[in-house]
Amino acid sequence: MRLILAAIVLAIALGYALRGSLRNFSGARIRWPLLALAGLALQLWPVSASSSALGFALLMASFALLFAFGVLNIRNPGFPLIVVGLCMNALVIGVNHGMPVQRKALIRSGQGSTLKLLAEEGGAKHHLAGPGDDLMFLGDVIPVPMPVGQVVSLGDVFTYAGVMWFVIASMRPARRPEEAAGSVDEPPAGEGADPDEGDPQDRPLDTEQSA
Repeated sequence: MRLILAAIVLAIALGYALRGSLRNFSGARIRWPLLALAGLALQLWPVSASSSALGFALLMASFALLFAFGVLNIRNPGFPLIVVGLCMNALVIGVNHGMPVQRKALIRSGQGSTLKLLAEEGGAKHHLAGPGDDLMFLGDVIPVPMPVGQVVSLGDVFTYAGVMWFVIASMRPARRPEEAAGSVDEPPAGEGADPDEGDPQDRPLDTEQSA
């Protein structure tokens, strides 16, 4: 949670640096936001972290809701990355009945004191990686040192990058209709003139002489 909040704060700072504003968020089109809220609520619910079958089912249900939310908003900036990240995390969790956390990465992130706790009480959401875990390259193997002190997965990286992309793009000012359509081309030379006049060079010479 700390890392995603840090990513959002960094994205807002970059958005302002690129002359954006949070006021422009009113123009961001988000469909079915309740799906995202429900999915996040299931992940934060303590039962989802337990090693029980119910905890695992609730965790996978949360990914299904978040995936549906991502697909419904796939045309928004950043959402393709979010969907890819969610699929990566759901895959490794589904295969291993939980997210495997690499021991070495946990120590490098400054969380070595939690090794015993994770080994004894790890559940559907996280457990200490063992020899029976598969797809470890998708597991929590990327250490983020203090002050963040967290281990993340490749799927997390994609998801956080997508969230940052969406925030920055949504802070950009909306394009005016004339800018979106492009500038109106000038009419070609001679267009709009009286068709009866024709080209002066094509007119017959006046042969009458003044008296």
